[in-house]
Amino acid sequence: MTFPQARSSERVARFGKFTIIVVDIDIRDPSAVDRALSFRVQPEKDALVVPGMEAVSLDPSRALVGVEVEGRPAQLREVPDCEVISACVCCAAADRSLHRNKTAVEVDMSPATRSALVLQGGGALGAYELGAARRLYKDDTFAPDLIAGVSIGAIAAVLLARPARGLKPLQALEAFWDKVTVSGWFLPPPLRRYASIFGNPHFFTPRVDVLSLASWTNIYDTAPLRRTLEQLVDLDALAAPGAAPKLLVSATNVEAGQIAYFDSGDHGLSLDHILASGSLPPSFPMTVIGGKSYWDGGLFDNTPLGAVLDKLGGGRDDPRTVYVVNLFPNKAPIPHSMAEVAERMQNLQFANKTAEDLRLMERFNEVAALMKVLDDLPGGNPIKDTPAFKAIEQRGYVCVPRIVSITRPQQVSGFDGSDFSPEAIKMRAAEGYAQTELALKARGFAP
Repeated sequence: MTFPQARSSERVARFGKFTIIVVDIDIRDPSAVDRALSFRVQPEKDALVVPGMEAVSLDPSRALVGVEVEGRPAQLREVPDCEVISACVCCAAADRSLHRNKTAVEVDMSPATRSALVLQGGGALGAYELGAARRLYKDDTFAPDLIAGVSIGAIAAVLLARPARGLKPLQALEAFWDKVTVSGWFLPPPLRRYASIFGNPHFFTPRVDVLSLASWTNIYDTAPLRRTLEQLVDLDALAAPGAAPKLLVSATNVEAGQIAYFDSGDHGLSLDHILASGSLPPSFPMTVIGGKSYWDGGLFDNTPLGAVLDKLGGGRDDPRTVYVVNLFPNKAPIPHSMAEVAERMQNLQFANKTAEDLRLMERFNEVAALMKVLDDLPGGNPIKDTPAFKAIEQRGYVCVPRIVSITRPQQVSGFDGSDFSPEAIKMRAAEGYAQTELALKARGFAP
């Protein structure tokens, strides 16, 4: 990178991973100013020179970055977490090269952020994820590197990651929820939320082989779900290991009692992997893949954050943002009846374990920081070739990601996870949209 010649002394400002070399340049040289304002840099690899940039830290998690040209203050932009630092230059300077700009010029210093979307399981509660997706994909730049899901979240994930040809991700997800909505027109209005007991034509139908009831291990047949997904998913892209974004789903190995992760980047996936992730007993049958039987991944871990970070990729110090859509809230009041006890147990079983994952990762973060210190030593890392260091390096320790948590505030109760009525779907989707908007604003992603 070639920088304009500095007219006076340099100043250095550091924000986490960012090192900004701040100099004063001669703004009478239009080409120097233009070059300074057009640099796109990577943290720790390049430095940015802008005219008189000033950076002021307000607290450890936020910063204001501004620019002064000939002593005139420019716009200030508040930046969350000091992960994206931009400078906006007003055009009040006397120099004609700046006067010709009628709008603010932005110097983009965004690093190559890696992002992932994680979708919990929860049956009909997945309509909340539809609302969340509507808000996330409202931004045309939203394009996660990896989409992960469990159970109904795995279905949403494959529709967003591998929509059928001619469909956009959100269109495929919308079409799915249109198909699996059950009106229950044949029941009195108060009972229509229970209509899916009799089946869902595009999702599951009751078994009719009652003579073999003693050997049943499931109540419904999910062949309709397979047919629905065949219409809405690009099966060729699903089977392609190199397809983007990455797709990650999980299922529980019934015999081994262990979680299994299916990563599209390994060998590609099939609809069997999606159905396995949603094989919730005793409603749905086990799914056999490679001679092994699988149940719903949510039985073991309904929010596989650790696996997501392992698969997300990127460098050790690359910033990562993970959007987690939670259908089961962690917090709830103390139960005061047996019904409330059962409700609380259900929610705790499927609530996310993100806090525990992050606490563990904080320890790994210290290891990653130590490795960086060693790598940055003036003479190089003196132990880089030792077996012990290589073993640690191969583990791929990464910095703790920024988590954007989007969570349903109400506990799941009774029949909620099986209520596919139009009213419930509409209400949950609206709730998901609204909660996502709030979560994005809280993290500084929305105005």
